[in-house]
Amino acid sequence: MTTPIHIWSDSFSVGHALLDAQHRRMLGLCRQIEDTALLHGPEALSVTHILLLELQQSSQEHFKTEYRILHSIGYPHLQDEIAEHIEFQNMLSRLLYQLKHARSDDAAMRRLLSEWTLEHLFDRDMKYKPFLSARPPFDVGAAGSGLHPAAGASPESVSPGATGRAILT
Repeated sequence: MTTPIHIWSDSFSVGHALLDAQHRRMLGLCRQIEDTALLHGPEALSVTHILLLELQQSSQEHFKTEYRILHSIGYPHLQDEIAEHIEFQNMLSRLLYQLKHARSDDAAMRRLLSEWTLEHLFDRDMKYKPFLSARPPFDVGAAGSGLHPAAGASPESVSPGATGRAILT
């Protein structure tokens, strides 16, 4: 028996409690969005819109956290991660725009979210798992930054550049 795509399993863990908690949160939001397929009319649009906004906010927070952690351990594929994060945020913005202007293809939206969830959370993020396990535990601190004490990046130090790549500010 296979695990449904939006059900958390410990096999999805990247070995970092904060990142895993954020992954579980985003996965739960994707599951809730999937469940809106059972709703109809204005209520469905409203609920889906709210859930997409929550997913956008949660993913932005997650991507900042993930960036700081991967930057602090010198992850060699960080630029690829950043590019994928920007692509996902752009996709969410397009979905929100389409939903707002009643041009949403619900099946396509759910397919995009499912495909991204599979590829990003369960494939791409698994690639940095060995890098995390090779490092000492992170000092998450009160702000939940996930930074190693020696790392110098701050949440405000990451912004998308003109080319779509994140730059340190």
